[in-house]
Amino acid sequence: MALLPPNTAAADTNLMLFMIAATWADRIKSAAGFSEDNPTDINKCGPVSAQNIGFTDHFRHRCWHFIDVAFAQDGTAILPPTPVPNAQERVDLFRPALGGNDEDLKAYDLSWLLHLVGDLHQPLHCTTRVGQGHPDGDAGGNLLTVMPGTSTQKLHKFWDDVLGPTGADTKTVAKTANKLAAADATKASDLNVSHWVAEGVQNAKDSRCTAAPLGLARGHSL
Repeated sequence: MALLPPNTAAADTNLMLFMIAATWADRIKSAAGFSEDNPTDINKCGPVSAQNIGFTDHFRHRCWHFIDVAFAQDGTAILPPTPVPNAQERVDLFRPALGGNDEDLKAYDLSWLLHLVGDLHQPLHCTTRVGQGHPDGDAGGNLLTVMPGTSTQKLHKFWDDVLGPTGADTKTVAKTANKLAAADATKASDLNVSHWVAEGVQNAKDSRCTAAPLGLARGHSL
């Protein structure tokens, strides 16, 4: 409740609480008292990454935020395997827990579910592009700059901030969300996570194939 903006109207309280819960998994990335799953490579899983124990878990689980389905556009034949755990695997794991009797675990898993459903609808959380320059993948665009040589803006963060900059206050985000068109009812009722991932991978491929996208200098591609 401490994160609610001052003087929040009662009609907006539930929406704000939903937003606070849905962004908790990102806030713990910089919060004191939490540790990395794999201190030698913070974005890769460690032995603790497979657990699901509720709020007694004080690991950041960065590797839960994405599923790096690899693809190549330059003829690279050998693709790295999709790491596990990953966002799709976690969503499938957390769903059944919501029907259990452990209230702490249900609250923890629900917070993660709210976050990961959003992550899986950002295409660069679904895939990594492999090529001669990135044999292990481009980390969902985190290794690419939007305008090489003139900018330090990473492609992944560019896509993250399309609807507004990271860190925008809750009221601003709510106003932006209210202006969005209603979701396609057919797509919104599709609860098969593999379909979301496949759509994200295809969207990432399509965007990366666009000639000189996002103002990139000619000769550079995504």
